[in-house]
Amino acid sequence: MSAKTIGVSKDLSAQLERTEVEAWSDFCSAAPRDAVETCGLRLTQTESSCFSIVPCVDTLAFNRVIGLGATEPVTDNVLDRAISLYEQADVGRFFIQLIPDALTPEVKRLLKKKGFQHYNNWVKLYRDTIPMPPVDTDLRVEEISTSEASVFANILINSFEWSEILQSWVEKTVGRPGWRHYMAFDGNTPVATGALYVAGQFGWIDFASTLPSARGRGAQSALLELRVADAAREGCKWLVVETAEDTPQKPAPSFRNMIRHGFQVAYVRPNYIRHLNT
Repeated sequence: MSAKTIGVSKDLSAQLERTEVEAWSDFCSAAPRDAVETCGLRLTQTESSCFSIVPCVDTLAFNRVIGLGATEPVTDNVLDRAISLYEQADVGRFFIQLIPDALTPEVKRLLKKKGFQHYNNWVKLYRDTIPMPPVDTDLRVEEISTSEASVFANILINSFEWSEILQSWVEKTVGRPGWRHYMAFDGNTPVATGALYVAGQFGWIDFASTLPSARGRGAQSALLELRVADAAREGCKWLVVETAEDTPQKPAPSFRNMIRHGFQVAYVRPNYIRHLNT
């Protein structure tokens, strides 16, 4: 399934990036001391971007620069600083995510000069908070409290095959101001997760995971329906999400589900990887 990129304005692109930066920065701020020390977590922020550094987790979602180029120029000094930060933290690899407007011929030249290579693309999608049609599923979905934080984190980590050292970190986001967490249940058994972070008129959604035994039963659609409704009640006008790019070689079910439920492609965001200490 494909979807047309609608070509959002530079101001809206910057706001969509800023929403993700705010949400991810708050996620990093939620990490308890034991997770910070075990993972080596560091978060460096600028006016409109953040550098997420987690050397003990070789997962690019945790080792990346978000928001670069949205309002701040991509320069020699900025790229040198990024390389230095990740080298000092002994990270094996990281990537920089750039909105299309920032990827000028000069920036492409700089990236190549500094040893970055195009790795893959993520897609930035957004939609309004007009209610979704009811989802037909035999699963029950509801918002959870801190008493279910451990189960939420366990499902997410197992579904994404993340390191178990992230368990306490994910748990700490449940009940945190600005966050709302949800699960889908098969009877009384939790089988899927989703989260919403509220940033003013924008809501960021992520942490969508479903156990293999429950896939194909509408869990994520039902969780999305609930989050759209709750985001509207929180005063959000827009929802923002990132997914993998859907390609014939590597289909992205999450992307297809978002398009099916009213999300539009704002832009395709290239990821430029840099290998270090090799």
